Order: sequence, then structure tokens, then C-alpha cells
Amino acid sequence: MACPRLLGKSCGFSSGKYLFAIFRDEPRHCSYTKRWQTFKKNYGEIMKEYLFSEKELELIEYLKSNSPKKIWFEHIQYIFEYDNFYLKLEIECAEKLRLGYIPEKKFIERPTSDLEQYVMVTKLEKINLKFQSQTGSELLSSNENITEVNIVRTLLFYCQHVQSKEHSNFFNTDSHQINPNLEIDKKLKIEQTCLADVGLWIRLDKKVLNCFIIDNDDDFSTNSHCYENVDLKRTKKDIYSFIETE
Repeated sequence: MACPRLLGKSCGFSSGKYLFAIFRDEPRHCSYTKRWQTFKKNYGEIMKEYLFSEKELELIEYLKSNSPKKIWFEHIQYIFEYDNFYLKLEIECAEKLRLGYIPEKKFIERPTSDLEQYVMVTKLEKINLKFQSQTGSELLSSNENITEVNIVRTLLFYCQHVQSKEHSNFFNTDSHQINPNLEIDKKLKIEQTCLADVGLWIRLDKKVLNCFIIDNDDDFSTNSHCYENVDLKRTKKDIYSFIETE
């Protein structure tokens, strides 16, 4: 979906939050950790993979087999609390892309360095400390059993920006995401694709938790505000692949 924005700022793939050229700063928690595992060609462009590591996969298996005492929501984290340690699922910026833009001929060309796009992924790690909730921590679950865990995977694809014909400071891009098992529209001119693990889908005794990045966003706030108690595994099948764990 085309995402219009003003020069100098980036936006996620949301059809609402960052539409109409609302400013968005670079994610504050960007680490640009180069975690990609393979490098290959796909659809004629460069593709990278930002997938869970073997250590993270082991933690996911532990989470499924050993239900936590409590599950907490924080803006860029989900916390799975145990007696003397906790697991932290956190958003990070894996890569910053500067792909340039296609200028409108009637406008004076502008520098392209500020037109940035981001690859947002999740990482899972074990923290060997007792979890201390904060003022903004939201308790999602207490003493519920985890019955199913899915790895949520998506294919992010990135295109150049196109300068608006009406306003020189407005740009559009066809950058978006798709279920990796589906075909990207071959009419799009794609510069880079990223296969990314963007979180977890978890079924509990009484509800499901959508613990994954929505619309390549830089926090989990959309999950809490818009999709609480909504099973996105059924409604987002065209964007995400839900991979069952054994």
C-alpha cells in the first residue's frame, strides 16, 4: 500500500497511523544489529533474512513447555515472568534503508539521504533477574497455561519513494509486506526484500495474544489499542505466516 509522507521522515506500512504524511522520527531503540543469516536474490532484488536464532528457538520451545507465571505488556516489549528470571520479546530496528526516490520533473531535485525506511524485527532473550514491573507495565495474563505458540514471519519489501506531482515535500512508496508463501506483485519495482520473524502468536486457556509487530511499526501499541482479544491469525493470513512450534 502506498504510504505518503513528508520529506525527511519514514513511516511504517500502516494504512492509518502514519497516513497523510504525519511525521515519524527514527525509532529511538534502533540498534541496526546485523542479524541477517543469508544473502540471496529473489524477485530480481536483494533479499536478507532476519530470523530467530537457534538460541531464540530454544527459548520459544521452553516458553511453550513451561507456561510463565505472568505475561506483561510494555510498549516495545512483552515480558514472560518466571520465579527468578524472565523472557523478554523486544522490537529492534535491524536495518536502516536509504533507497532514494524518483523525482517529479517539475520540482527541483532534493537530497535523498533523509528518505529512510526501516526493517523492524523482534528478538527474544532470557534475563536472569527477577522481573520488576514498572508504572506503565500492563498485566495480560496470570497463571494461565500456554497451549499453542506460533512464530510469526513476514516478507517485507521496499521500493523507492516517488515524489508527489502536487506537493514537492510529499512522497509515496509501494513498500509493504506479504505472507512469504504468497507472490509479490511483479509489476512493483522492488529494491530489497527482508524475510523477518516479527514475534509470536500465543494461545492461552482463555484468549490469544498477538505478540508481534503489526505494519512494520516500532512499538506494540497497535496490538494493545486495536487488536486486544482479536485473533489475528485468522484475519492477517495474507500478511503473515504463522509457523507452529512442535
